[in-house]
Amino acid sequence: MLWTSGTRVSPLAAAAGLTVDERGRVVTDSALRSVSHPDVYAVGDAAAIRRGYGVMHGTCQGGMPTGVHAALSILRVLAGKEPKPFRFGYYHTPVSLGRNDAVVQFTHPDDSPRRIVLTGKRAAQYKETVTAVPWPTFARMKKMPVSGAFWPHGGRYTRIRSAK
Repeated sequence: MLWTSGTRVSPLAAAAGLTVDERGRVVTDSALRSVSHPDVYAVGDAAAIRRGYGVMHGTCQGGMPTGVHAALSILRVLAGKEPKPFRFGYYHTPVSLGRNDAVVQFTHPDDSPRRIVLTGKRAAQYKETVTAVPWPTFARMKKMPVSGAFWPHGGRYTRIRSAK
């Protein structure tokens, strides 16, 4: 059996005149602002976010941190400060294969695989636990927005290398 999936970006960003990549994602600067319209922030799978290891792929693992970062950046701008650059490193790639079956490939921050893999029921339990974790975080973020910024930053993998 072969199963595949993907995402398709809405044509709205391109139709609105924002700079988009070949897949229709909004091209961003280091703070997640549109390169053509800096007052517009792009997050999740609607954004083409360049990291030192390449462009981030659209999954909730990156979508949630980009949303938090954009919200914090907007608060910084409203306070008269510059937004900080977004830094992020991947941690794992989990795939559900049913209620009691999954595969979890742990990764380096650049999304390259580590040697650690979980499979079967343990992987399904791990994925269920990880998937459930963000919801209490959102409630906590209403009181303390910075508390949502706990994801791995990825160290050297996330630094944008200057072109030489």
